[in-house]
Amino acid sequence: MINTCKKCGKEVTAEGRTMFCSAECQTVFYNKNIKEEVVNKEIKNKTSIVKSCQYCGKEFKKTGRAQMYCNAKCRKAKNRPEKEQVVKSCKYCGKDFERERIDQLYCNTICRDKAKYTRAKNKSQYPLGLATCKCCGKEFEMTNIRKVCCSIECVHKSLNKYQLQIATCKCCGKEFPKMNYGQKYCGKICSNKVANAKRKKEPVFKACKGCGKEFQRIKFLQTFCSAECRNETAINKTKKEPVACKGCGKEFKRSVANRVYCSKECLPKLPKSRLKEPKFIICKFCGKEFQVSTKARKFCSIECQRNVYKAKRVSKPCQHCGKEFPSKKNQNYCSEKCRDKESYVRYKNDTRGVYRNVDVTEFRNQICSHCGKEFRTNAHNKMYCSKKCRTAKKYIQYKERGGKKIPELKLCSCCGKEFETIQYNKIYCSKKCSIKTKAMKMMQKQRLLKYADGAERVENVENLIHK
Repeated sequence: MINTCKKCGKEVTAEGRTMFCSAECQTVFYNKNIKEEVVNKEIKNKTSIVKSCQYCGKEFKKTGRAQMYCNAKCRKAKNRPEKEQVVKSCKYCGKDFERERIDQLYCNTICRDKAKYTRAKNKSQYPLGLATCKCCGKEFEMTNIRKVCCSIECVHKSLNKYQLQIATCKCCGKEFPKMNYGQKYCGKICSNKVANAKRKKEPVFKACKGCGKEFQRIKFLQTFCSAECRNETAINKTKKEPVACKGCGKEFKRSVANRVYCSKECLPKLPKSRLKEPKFIICKFCGKEFQVSTKARKFCSIECQRNVYKAKRVSKPCQHCGKEFPSKKNQNYCSEKCRDKESYVRYKNDTRGVYRNVDVTEFRNQICSHCGKEFRTNAHNKMYCSKKCRTAKKYIQYKERGGKKIPELKLCSCCGKEFETIQYNKIYCSKKCSIKTKAMKMMQKQRLLKYADGAERVENVENLIHK
């Protein structure tokens, strides 16, 4: 299809309903005022591109709407007050330059870097001052703080004063003072020369196991001249005479030296169970026969095993209630309840007074130090009737001290000496007294329990006390 453009009149070859030759013709045809607006914008831009700087007066091309200065320096200089420009000479090149900072020494960064490099290079050459040599007594300029001698000869002479041995270098033949017992060379240069000469070893030739040719050995355990010879020898080992299969009797060439069967089908089938022949044993309780999997088994079931162990039990009276029951080894009570009741009774009647070094029957009346009430106790160090009175009394004492703990005088319950403590529950003045009282309690416990060999044990306890 051939059509004509509605705007410019050119012929257009296209498919479908094409009315314009280009997109520009289409926009101009539908929007007649676009051309006039574009022309007006271009005129405005041409007039507003060039502008003069408000600080230096130079003309510049405007990029932003509110741009008033040609660069950042002019903008900063306008806002800040002007400083006096000071002219200074560069320390490296000697040129004059305007100083931007107070501590500026160089005109640019290149001079600064060059000065830093020369300073680092000639750092060792700067003389620190005059010093006298300890060996010859001459004056010399010190480049190092640790330098003591003016030359190397003076250093060797000073070392010989300490009776160092003089040896000859094995490489160059010079004499040098021996610093270590095993030193052989005068310095690192001679030692490196000898080490490099040892590394360059003479070539070693060896005969190849495969082909028989001579070759230069690279590794210590190398036996073949190349990888091809090594592979050929490995293949030739496997190519041996044919062997008869143990399963079917056919001849085959084996790839492995230990191979016996030609295929997996000829392999013998493994047994399902480990036991080759099943074993039967008679049960020791019921007398039945049963198959055994382990040697340690003796009964056909768990019930038979329990019945045997029940029969071994002996009837015994309970130490608390007196009932008879089938007891196990070292069992004295028929149940846990009887055991707990008996332990409570024993503690109440026997051991309560022993632990506190007072008999159970010795109860006495005492007055509470806080409330003044009378209460009955068998403890020798109890001062309060209850916990409430004790906490209240301690709180009052704490307030009277001003929130600080002050040591109090107490009497030791073992030796009777006075001692100062902060702890309210401390009874003994030292560890010796506490150990002595514990030993005495053990003696009383042994007497109450009435052991047969009680006299011997008491003597052992008394020996511990004296130690």
